[in-house]
Amino acid sequence: MIATGYKKVVIVKTGTDAGGTFSATTGDFTTDQRTFTGGAIGATSTEGGAVADDTEVISVSGGDLNDLGAITSATIVRDGTNGCYVVVGGVGGLALLRDTNRDGWAASGLLNTFSFFGTSLSFQKVGSFSNIRKLWMAVTTGGTEALYILTNDTLYRIDATDLNAVSPTAKTLATVTGLGLASHHSFADFVASKTLGLLATSNGLYRTGDTKNISTAANSSDVDWTAVNLPDAQTGVTKLIPLSKSLLPYEFADGAPGQVYYIASSVSLQNASLGRLEITDASTAVGDGTVAVVRHPVLKSAAGVITDAVMTVLGKYRGNFATNGATLLATSPQQLTQAPQLVRLPLKAGAGTPFNYNNEKEIDLNLDVTASTLLGLTRNSATGSWLVYGDFGLRVLE
Repeated sequence: MIATGYKKVVIVKTGTDAGGTFSATTGDFTTDQRTFTGGAIGATSTEGGAVADDTEVISVSGGDLNDLGAITSATIVRDGTNGCYVVVGGVGGLALLRDTNRDGWAASGLLNTFSFFGTSLSFQKVGSFSNIRKLWMAVTTGGTEALYILTNDTLYRIDATDLNAVSPTAKTLATVTGLGLASHHSFADFVASKTLGLLATSNGLYRTGDTKNISTAANSSDVDWTAVNLPDAQTGVTKLIPLSKSLLPYEFADGAPGQVYYIASSVSLQNASLGRLEITDASTAVGDGTVAVVRHPVLKSAAGVITDAVMTVLGKYRGNFATNGATLLATSPQQLTQAPQLVRLPLKAGAGTPFNYNNEKEIDLNLDVTASTLLGLTRNSATGSWLVYGDFGLRVLE
């Protein structure tokens, strides 16, 4: 797992695979922690010394990470020739964990120990990006990997084969003005799987156009962004949560159908809606039926016309949503005197069902009075535990 903070990145070994049996890392994480303060790992770092086989936590700060400020997103991208890269992005830009030859670690991938990091890796800032909101990795139709970079007003793609360049080439796939939006609009979220890209903006949701392929597009014209008509909800789409049969989020449209939950919300109206999209296989060019809104009919008029709605209206502003297929969880940041909240939504939440706060269960996060923001929640694949993170740090529900 990778955790990001202010000018800092922490990499945690969650478990070990022994003959096909996975064992989660438990117990004392601090004893086998290595801390590096010069932006590099191993012998070339300020502290020196390679990562040991029993190292379970690597904490890196300093160096080019200082230029990134608040680090908002991280992912891993693999190139079959030059290796694997930890990629982190933040307010101040983008950085790759590379060696002195600008290669990543061995392309064979992750092992049971952190020894694959070697002794000469450092976080190296590349490009002139700023205000990065999200990094996303997806496999292209050619079988290679690509890095997508979302900022407040621009979406880029860097092909994995270019990550060892001094200045990797970033193709601009979308801009606020290019979509015909006013300058005060912004981008909020992005996900991609093979030919399909979904872009959440303050003025609705957009997808790759018919017959187009976002994984090979050279510019926004090649993507041909097309608006997705959503049921009555808030205008701004703020969050995309993809689900795939493989459990790998970036495969939600890769070889099999998947789903994408979305949150449409308004801070000023203090409200949010939760909806669902049905996604077909996007291994080939996108078509008119690749993205379909899951219907939740709620009203039939005298003329026989059925009105569709979102899955559920959340009743207040919600910043994040997650589900394991049974439990529906949502978060909200601090509002006036109300502390940040993690809640389990009513089990019968759905179109046509009145939203009842009495059926909503708040989960105690044991936060102190200084906490103001819940940035998200995810599951630890090693233990099944829910992880909740924000300006208070990290909380584990287990």
